[in-house]
Amino acid sequence: MRSHFLLLLLIPILPLPLNAQIGTLEKQYAKVSASLRIEERALDSLNQVLHRQVTEIEKEKQRSNPDRTHLEQLMASSVALSNVIKEKQRRLSDLGEEQGSVRNLLDRAYSAEIDLLKKNAGDPGALLLLTEKRLLLVPSLRNLSYDPAKVREIDLTAAADALDRSVKNDYLRKALEEVTGLLETLRTARIETEEVLRLRNKMKDFLEEAGEQSSFNVVGSVRAGTDVSGSPLGGFDHSSAGYAVSMVSILQQLHVTSLPSIRPSIQGYLSGPDYIDLLKKTEASLELYRRQIAKKLE
Repeated sequence: MRSHFLLLLLIPILPLPLNAQIGTLEKQYAKVSASLRIEERALDSLNQVLHRQVTEIEKEKQRSNPDRTHLEQLMASSVALSNVIKEKQRRLSDLGEEQGSVRNLLDRAYSAEIDLLKKNAGDPGALLLLTEKRLLLVPSLRNLSYDPAKVREIDLTAAADALDRSVKNDYLRKALEEVTGLLETLRTARIETEEVLRLRNKMKDFLEEAGEQSSFNVVGSVRAGTDVSGSPLGGFDHSSAGYAVSMVSILQQLHVTSLPSIRPSIQGYLSGPDYIDLLKKTEASLELYRRQIAKKLE
């Protein structure tokens, strides 16, 4: 793993053109992302097997005359499986760090190329493509792991004793840290999405003014590109649908009323304005929740 990080540190100083650096980083990001998905699926499968084994162990224990030999075999198998799971978790942690490092380098490379295109009034199609790719680097959303209902019930002033207060205080701080991270991700996603939509509208206006068939080929080339994970570009639109479902799930956890109805089109994406509205609603709801937690910690 150390060799991977040494390579990452060397990439920014290599005497390669920016486009070449981007291509190299995209391949590396796609590779580590694919490895991460494989390991995540493998870990999920192992956890399911372990859950079944634990359930079987509990059932065997509850029998009036448990089979000791079978029970010992199950327990030994579960211990071995737990060790494999721990190793998978370490592997996932390493891959996650590597992916984050490559993501940061790629984000900086995209930003540098975007700034260059803006400065030199470069190809609007290339500018849109790079901005969409940069948006796809925004981390995915996960549900809140600290129960909002439990968080709202906590009252540090009513703690039974010092230990009870310490446990509850720790729970609140971890919940606050999680929400703060989610808010940062959401804000980045909103800002990047607004820029993508602005550029798409600008491109549309440009093509309508040009009124030439050859100009429309620019859009074709943009849509025919690939994103950093190797998916057809339009990945932004498809990933926005998945992002929208995640946001609605978070809003449900927060018991937000008047939830938006997520109805992706047959192509698998929402309209731009609807998606921006959902981003803003989720961001505002999480910010309110963050303030509630912070107030409890005062």
